[in-house]
Parts: sequence; structure tokens; C-alpha cells
Amino acid sequence: MKRISTLVDITYEKDPRVAKFKEEDRKEKEQLKEQRRIEKLQREKERRNREAEEIRQMELQWKARQQEEIMVRMNILVARKIIEQLLEFSGVQH
Repeated sequence: MKRISTLVDITYEKDPRVAKFKEEDRKEKEQLKEQRRIEKLQREKERRNREAEEIRQMELQWKARQQEEIMVRMNILVARKIIEQLLEFSGVQH
């Protein structure tokens, strides 16, 4: 029985069809692995792009708020100046 098993093993190892099948299987696994790697890189790139866009949007919102605050402060200063001039014109001391 051992001898038959050994002969089968040797035949199996020497059969070019088996070697070809193993090679094709190995290549298929490598291609699948490479495809998964590429998909992972693509997902990572998309995630980074989304994060960069979110950061850009947040920066734009922050700048808009800053501009709005500046305009409000300027309006307050102008209003104060106008009130001071009106008070000065009417002769009232503050």
C-alpha cells in the first residue's frame, strides 16, 4: 500500500497538468491579491480626498465667519462714530 501511495505521489508531482494547474492557481491568487491591494489603495485615496474636501469646506466656512465678524465690528465702529458726531453736533456731552 505504501509503495502504491509513493508511486501516486511521484506521478502527481511529475504530471505537467498538475504543475500547470498549480501555476494557474498561484497566478490567479496573485492577481486577486493585487486587485484587492489596488481597491484598498483606491478606497484610501477616495477617503483622503473626502477628508481634504471637508477640511477645505470647513476653512471656507471659518473664513466666511471671520469676514462676517469683521464686518459687524466695522459696522459697530461706524455706528459709534456716527453717534459721537451726532452728539457732538447737537452739543450734548457724553
